[in-house]
Amino acid sequence: MSGWKLWITAPPHAVAAIEGLFEDALIPFDEDATLSTFEITEDRLWQIEACLQKKPDPDPLEAALNQWAEDEGLGLGPLVLEALEDRDWVSESQKLLAPVIAGRVLVHGSHDRAKRRAFGINLQIEAGQAFGTGQHATTKGCLLMLDQLARRSRRNQAGHPRALLDLGCGSGVLAMAMAQLWRKGVMASDIDPIASRTAAENGAVNHLRQTRHRRAGHGLQVITAPGMKHRSLRRAGPFDLVTANILAGPLISMAAAISAGIAPGGRLILAGLLQSQETAVLAAYRARGFRLEGRLQIADWPSLLLKKSR
Repeated sequence: MSGWKLWITAPPHAVAAIEGLFEDALIPFDEDATLSTFEITEDRLWQIEACLQKKPDPDPLEAALNQWAEDEGLGLGPLVLEALEDRDWVSESQKLLAPVIAGRVLVHGSHDRAKRRAFGINLQIEAGQAFGTGQHATTKGCLLMLDQLARRSRRNQAGHPRALLDLGCGSGVLAMAMAQLWRKGVMASDIDPIASRTAAENGAVNHLRQTRHRRAGHGLQVITAPGMKHRSLRRAGPFDLVTANILAGPLISMAAAISAGIAPGGRLILAGLLQSQETAVLAAYRARGFRLEGRLQIADWPSLLLKKSR
């Protein structure tokens, strides 16, 4: 079938915001839109693109991008609309997403099931509406940190978390990885109902049943919630391990609420921030009794492991 592609190039620090603008403008128009982000290695720019079945009107998205760029004092390249050839463009776009290996975790699409590993954790996630196929540096960084932390837990060097939360779960990839690494029930939340629904669907594809997060066995409890403001989160907490792969601004503004939801001695993995934003994000959490326990950086994107004082 034929389709359409909208794309733009941007510097790395603009990627997360532009992804959000693409989602806001295009997902309500075409729920089957496929969003992809990848680095153009030769000039350190990133390309953000959306493939759609229906021809979009690029003007509203272009206006939103231009307004955002003007507010940020940033120059962007043109927003390009291209007609795709008469073929299965969803499958074509999926083929561009190679499997991602992060420690024991392999994230792949259905077209790469043959590459699943006999040992380790295999998670099947398709390119789609919610952020988190493992391709982005922030997601991969979090997966690597989770794998390292789980190894330490097995050696009794980091304790065994009993209550786990993926805050701003997107596709649910981090929640699913935690459920498999610790064989526990995990709570996953997102402010976007499309992301929450996608996370629940991905959990089912990966044989993770809907469950209460403290119940024996492993599974997901997925909810739609703005930040930590939901009775299910208050009832489930305090948490021993939280992942928050969002943006620097929300990480700072929600520092008090996130801190209140973490048990003394609990751990927090923060991502979605640029290296230039790291000092401000760390300051917000150090002021609430957290110390930096680990750090991992891919390209311009650091992932931070923090531990709350007892």
